[in-house]
Amino acid sequence: VLSETVENDVKSINHKVAGLGQDTEPTQEEWQRVTRELYEAFTKFGCAYLTNHGVPEDERSLLFDSMAAFFNTELEKKNRCPFDMDTFEGYIAMDTENYGSGTHELHEGLVLKTDGVVDEPEIPSLKPAVTASLKSYRALSNTIMTALSLSLGKDPDYLASLHKDRGTANSSTSMRVNYYPPVPSTVAEGTTRFGAHRDYSTLSFIVQDNTGGLQVQDTEGSWLDVNPIPGTIILLAGEFFVSYSGDKFIAPLHRVIISAEELQRSVPRITTNYFVHADHQVPFKLLDSSSTEKSMTVKEYLSSRIMQALNKSTKE
Repeated sequence: VLSETVENDVKSINHKVAGLGQDTEPTQEEWQRVTRELYEAFTKFGCAYLTNHGVPEDERSLLFDSMAAFFNTELEKKNRCPFDMDTFEGYIAMDTENYGSGTHELHEGLVLKTDGVVDEPEIPSLKPAVTASLKSYRALSNTIMTALSLSLGKDPDYLASLHKDRGTANSSTSMRVNYYPPVPSTVAEGTTRFGAHRDYSTLSFIVQDNTGGLQVQDTEGSWLDVNPIPGTIILLAGEFFVSYSGDKFIAPLHRVIISAEELQRSVPRITTNYFVHADHQVPFKLLDSSSTEKSMTVKEYLSSRIMQALNKSTKE
């Protein structure tokens, strides 16, 4: 069920949506239940936990282990696949982007649209792990987009029709793996692991390890902990989806903070993020924009926001 829990006066999000598993064909009642639960979650917070989602646990574990090995290799090897602004994929080094207003963000990342970017002979599990994960998340996103289309009273393929090019060069749908190193003993004021931002996507699927630190902001401006729950995937609505939902859904501001607990600070953190983007030439309806403001495509908007993050990093 969907519910909000408050324990010891500390708010935390505990909205769970029992998903439409991909092993069997869902019944009409299951479709109705999931569409109802997703609609409630996205109109209240813009996010939810997915359970029974069909992504195997051993697949997630293999990807996490392989990516941990990748991020722990020498910088020279990671830089063999640098981030490419034309394709929106590749390795993002530490201290090269800033999405919030903090003085420093402690993360690095790897963005993948296909398994062609990574081919590290010393990590033989890496490429098959990426291949399997991209396939699973694409299948899951198909199901969720159908459910969300129905929740809005639209045709089942309403969202799919805006995302026809996923898996091709004409789409920026991708998986980003973020790696957060152990926090140094002394850090500058304002330092965080990932600054507060809204995703630019239609949907974001997030799997985090057990370290914690992810927070979303509610409509009253309070920060809520999105605590790790084994076996779940966190689903967030992105900026693109707000206007295409008729302004019914919320794209939540979220961040990754540095925990005050020494154990969580002393270990690395890793997450996988599957971002579903509409096709490059689909109009991106800007939030809070005037009718006279120049319209942008999905590709133009994504490019502008990434460049902004890179430029902010050089100025901090």
